[in-house]
Amino acid sequence: MLNVAKKMPDYVYKLSNFVKRNYNAMDNDDSVSVNHDSAPMNGTASRNRIGDASDTSSRTKIRCPTCHGIGWVRKEEEGQLVALIPLNDQRLKPRRTIIYVLLAVGLCALIGFLCGFFLYPRDVKLYSKESMALLQPDAVTFGNGTVDFVVTTSVNLVNDNYYSTPVKSIVISVMMNKKELAKTNWVSSNSDKPEALARSTVHLPVNVSFHLDHLNEPQLVERCDNASPWVHNLVMTFVMNVRYTALGHCQEISGSFIQRVVCHPPELPLLSPTGDGGYDDL
Repeated sequence: MLNVAKKMPDYVYKLSNFVKRNYNAMDNDDSVSVNHDSAPMNGTASRNRIGDASDTSSRTKIRCPTCHGIGWVRKEEEGQLVALIPLNDQRLKPRRTIIYVLLAVGLCALIGFLCGFFLYPRDVKLYSKESMALLQPDAVTFGNGTVDFVVTTSVNLVNDNYYSTPVKSIVISVMMNKKELAKTNWVSSNSDKPEALARSTVHLPVNVSFHLDHLNEPQLVERCDNASPWVHNLVMTFVMNVRYTALGHCQEISGSFIQRVVCHPPELPLLSPTGDGGYDDL
């Protein structure tokens, strides 16, 4: 009996330490499991303290959804939970995903093709409406060994693009026997802005002024002043340089064409007197 009495304090001491360890673990750990049958606790005070700790834990924590109901998660960490979906879930295998992807790719390809087809830059061609056309002078002036006259030529542009191309400037040089006889530089202005519309042809008239003098071109002055009509036709080469804009970029085309230029005024018909004081054409 004396030995049993000496061992009782040790048993009580170990039992109190066991209760304290369980109480501290319940406050610090995130998962708490309480088994009232297995815990050798005696007294109403110990059960009240365990009940208060359980109430406090339930207010600050929630059940862990992935721990089969045996774990706890802090409420402030509830929004950080990651939902797990099984691999065989139908939500991971939509039925029409491939169709939607193919439709999107096809639509993008079609839009890209149409944009490339309509915006692809095509050539703007410069051509002569009539080869070896005869250009009559608008005005001819003879001076002391000089001849001044003006002719109107046509600049013909063919626009194969699907958008309009405004014309910026036109430079025409007239050559004869490898010598420049006249040069005209036309620049577009606010009041005069010609443009070649999409898929169309435009004809732009341009005046070219000539000044021939006896010192530089004595033979041409004599031919223009000659009375014979066939002498007045001069074969000249018109070198045209046209600048235009296409989609904000400046482009330039050039071409040369042979034209016949008349440097003498049109001949007036000869009239013969009639009996009534008038004149008839011969």
